[in-house]
Amino acid sequence: MGSAPDRTNQTLAAYMAEADLTPRTLAREINRLFGAGTLAETAPYHWRDAGGIPARRCRR
Repeated sequence: MGSAPDRTNQTLAAYMAEADLTPRTLAREINRLFGAGTLAETAPYHWRDAGGIPARRCRR
């Protein structure tokens, strides 16, 4: 049985390293720009480590 594919987002990881940002720092900066609560502080970990993508939510 083969190993699971690597889903790490290497591009995002490289840009974050270049900008000297941790996932939490990235989330805090996004929230600072777009408003508190826009993004969970753990979301960038999912994007970077599991290849997730930002979810688009409708606000009423």
